[in-house]
Amino acid sequence: MATRLNKIDGGGAHSPARVPPHNLEAEESVLGSCMLSRQAIATALETLTPEDFYKPAHTEMFRIMLDLYARGEPIDAVTMGEELKRQGNLEEFGGKPYLFTLVSSVPSPGSVGHYAKIVVENATLRRLIEASQEIGDLAYALPDDVEQAVDQAEDLIYQVMNRRTSEELAALKDLLTENMELVEKLYERGSAITGV
Repeated sequence: MATRLNKIDGGGAHSPARVPPHNLEAEESVLGSCMLSRQAIATALETLTPEDFYKPAHTEMFRIMLDLYARGEPIDAVTMGEELKRQGNLEEFGGKPYLFTLVSSVPSPGSVGHYAKIVVENATLRRLIEASQEIGDLAYALPDDVEQAVDQAEDLIYQVMNRRTSEELAALKDLLTENMELVEKLYERGSAITGV
């Protein structure tokens, strides 16, 4: 019977054949949208962090985009290619053709919020899987204090669900300093200063 169950469910909870939840098309659509529109970056930032991406190259690309965005520089396939080349990652991440493919394969840059939501949901599921594995390890260790183990398990689940809140908090001083530097750079270049 146990053998039959293992065949049905893929070999158990810790089966190495299981691939963590992810959606590479959604990740690529987020990145491509961000290279097509600065507004898309602002929208993606409302929900996404670099760590939400499954593919390590996508994580690094999004970090670079955020850095360029914070510096007020343009973000497109050419500037991304130059930045990746400067860092020595261009060929490792697929080269310039991959960047242009990201841009050309975006169904609609206006849907970036939906793509970002898909990426975040998959990241949350991966974190939930990681937390459940830690909880399983905790239970299999047969702890002396079961109530404390239950508290630890609750805390792990709580961390998964509240990760977004803690990531969105930042010191006002840091945000003001960063934004004032950006405004000063725009002023020095004679660029229009918009927003509050």
